[in-house]
Amino acid sequence: MTLSMGALGTGAVILVFVLLASAVLFRNLFGKEETVLIKDGTPAGTATVSAIVCSDLIAIEPKPLPLPMAADGKMAMLGLGGERLIFYTSTKACPFGIGLSDAAAMAAIEQIEQFCGRPLLRQTKVI
Repeated sequence: MTLSMGALGTGAVILVFVLLASAVLFRNLFGKEETVLIKDGTPAGTATVSAIVCSDLIAIEPKPLPLPMAADGKMAMLGLGGERLIFYTSTKACPFGIGLSDAAAMAAIEQIEQFCGRPLLRQTKVI
């Protein structure tokens, strides 16, 4: 019994989809999203690579929920996007907050503002 090229190709495509689905499931079950905020004057060596120093944090911008039928909404349902907050620093913009509700996003912003000791909320204009 020999396999045709069509059967091998179909098997390869199925294998790729199974591996992709397994990777997404593993990320959603065992992955975590983490951002570390550091106050000024923290001893050297205590910061991680993903740490943000409060003095470098310029603003936090909440993003609206993506529409369920849009591409962003579909990716968010898979756990592959849909960050609700964007941290703007002096050097970069860091998306954060996959799966946060509006109330949880605002509570996170309030906690970060209390930790850093200054207002950071930036409102986006809806046209």
